[in-house]
Amino acid sequence: MAQDKYYQQFPDWFRHNDQNESRIRWSRRFATDSLFQQTTKSYNRLITGVDDVVGKLRRSLQERGLSENTIIVYTSDNGFYEGEYGFADKWYGHELSIRVPLIIYDPRQPAWHGRTTDRYTLNIDLAPTLLTVAGVPVPNRMQGRSLTQLMNTPTTPWRNEFYFEHPINIPAVFIPQSEGVLSADRKYVHYYNVRQPADSYEEVYNLKTDPQELTNLAAQPKGKALKKSLVPLFNQLKAAAR
Repeated sequence: MAQDKYYQQFPDWFRHNDQNESRIRWSRRFATDSLFQQTTKSYNRLITGVDDVVGKLRRSLQERGLSENTIIVYTSDNGFYEGEYGFADKWYGHELSIRVPLIIYDPRQPAWHGRTTDRYTLNIDLAPTLLTVAGVPVPNRMQGRSLTQLMNTPTTPWRNEFYFEHPINIPAVFIPQSEGVLSADRKYVHYYNVRQPADSYEEVYNLKTDPQELTNLAAQPKGKALKKSLVPLFNQLKAAAR
């Protein structure tokens, strides 16, 4: 995934003479073996530090007699490129960038312990979830759903797709905008440039057969039917998000 050919598959306007901000940050962090080792080790030390702090927090709760009355929700910002596709940082539509970790521990609910799900849960679900576990009614205006439904009944009907976007335009840097939809392990991503509306690039992936998103099917005959099935859903969810 870190091979240069995956970076070169993006169009010229996207790479922007290597002035795409993700590429600039890649050159500072991953361009050489030495930089890669230094950045990766520093990043892993940071993650280890977070783990240590969480461990200390749990021990402190136990020492204070609060561990059985404290719900822990562990999550973070969205994922990081560590040289994959020739990028650093985030912003784009690959799985490693749009996904976030989420662990919920409620000592009052032993049936939840160790339970996992591969259903599509979103950050908009966090507020309804926290309100529910706190015993507070969820306002009807909230878009998300309480994850306690999945925790209590894993077979409960749930969303089968979701829309994502990164429309930010920062004048001082070049970050192409992106938007897409993920449905049943099929993904459509549209990259565009608000400064040059003619600039456009599409990606289509079947995550079941290509989980690392190495083969863009958008321009291939076998990807046309996949794109045709995803674009109407993309337009529908995009309109609903506005």
